Amino acid sequence: MIGSIGKKLGRGKKEDARALWHEKNQALIALLKENRAPEARDLAQEILELAEGRLSRSAPETATSYCNMGMVLLLDKDYELAEECFREALALRKKIFGPSHKEVAVIYMNLIELYKQMAQAILYGSVESTTVDKGST
Repeated sequence: MIGSIGKKLGRGKKEDARALWHEKNQALIALLKENRAPEARDLAQEILELAEGRLSRSAPETATSYCNMGMVLLLDKDYELAEECFREALALRKKIFGPSHKEVAVIYMNLIELYKQMAQAILYGSVESTTVDKGST
């Protein structure tokens, strides 16, 4: 009875959204591991919209969604957008966790990888990747 009252009052919707986010995020991580950028890009966009629309801007899942979108864009060699996503993830994670948290450090490592790949593309015309983070949380 209490559970049904909670649902009528709107409780449980964020929990449902979080469960859906985690399910989709696991699928995204699998696509990233398989280097399936086009499919991953569509799913990452869907996950980001889910996080921003049904969770909140201050939810850790939103920061992770930006991080993961950055990873997809990095895989797709869309460096400018990847940098924007990583910087957004960095700002959110600093706000959520504080500036000295390991989740913040992960974004710094992803930015290092991004800049490394950008430099290699300029210097050598090719890119070797050492993937740092394919999603957390």
